[in-house]
Amino acid sequence: MRELRTLALERAVRWEPADDITSSLQKPLGTVSAIEPLVVHQRALTDIETHAAASRAFAFGVLYGEIYRCPRLRIDYVLVEGAQRGDIDDAPTDADLRSTMAALIDRLRASGVRAVGWYRTGTPGALHLSSEEVSMHAALFPEPWAVALVRDALALRSAAAFVRLANHTRPYAVPFFEQLAAEAYAEGERPRTAIAWSSYHTMTDVLALELADAPLPLFDAGKIRRAPAARPGITTRPQAARAKPFEPVRAVPVTPAPPPQVQPTPPEAVEPDPPEPAPYSIDRIFDPLPEANTPHVPEDSPRRRLSRQFSFRPRDRILALTIAAIAFAILAAWYFTH
Repeated sequence: MRELRTLALERAVRWEPADDITSSLQKPLGTVSAIEPLVVHQRALTDIETHAAASRAFAFGVLYGEIYRCPRLRIDYVLVEGAQRGDIDDAPTDADLRSTMAALIDRLRASGVRAVGWYRTGTPGALHLSSEEVSMHAALFPEPWAVALVRDALALRSAAAFVRLANHTRPYAVPFFEQLAAEAYAEGERPRTAIAWSSYHTMTDVLALELADAPLPLFDAGKIRRAPAARPGITTRPQAARAKPFEPVRAVPVTPAPPPQVQPTPPEAVEPDPPEPAPYSIDRIFDPLPEANTPHVPEDSPRRRLSRQFSFRPRDRILALTIAAIAFAILAAWYFTH
């Protein structure tokens, strides 16, 4: 009877293998889907990442944990609770780790801890398992739920894969759950993850977990601070001279920069009113009449005092000439017809 332990999926991040992972680790068709899902505690991932950062060239070890039964989900799952590091001095020169791994497994079994897999870091190039590693995994871990972790030697955008064997011969990458620690999880906040592998992706919005023992990688563009360019008009503090060995550094007096002077604001120029146009200028053609309500009184002239019928105005004169011409034409026509 397996031990009962509830799988808290609300405190776990699901990682899926990326589509561009090497073809040698693709899941083959017909793989049994009833194999226990893989859950890796964040503490184990932190130990592996710290070991990989300390030994960039090559590192290996054994994964230990147990198979538990979740009473809420009613499934069995494999939980990787930690990693037992292997000593690089014990590794053989022919890169055959079978005897060394077997010794680590026996040591864990003697202390009452169950080995559920193994890991190796420092893989050059693409992720893969050699034929010797496949045979070693099949011999030391014949169970189908046993896993192997292969990781490259990169510090930034590293790639890794949890691998199982199909029919004890063909390795394939599997998804896994990262079980968060209690101190790394707060309800309502983004969870912090211990990995940043380019070969896995997740739909959860996560934050990177700062590893205390991992050295800072060289030329990390995300951690390089660029000095801002000096602006014109701002005096910079002079740099202190480099001190010689066993000679105290002399204090360099710092001259405070004078406060910026406030420039007086010039008064706004008042535009003069435009000049008044002349009385007979073209600009005054739309001006209203000066006295529109005053009645017009015609001036007395000698022509108006003579007679209205015999006015010498041009219009009356034309009318009189027209009447005279019509009368003359009528008389002429009567004379020639009679």
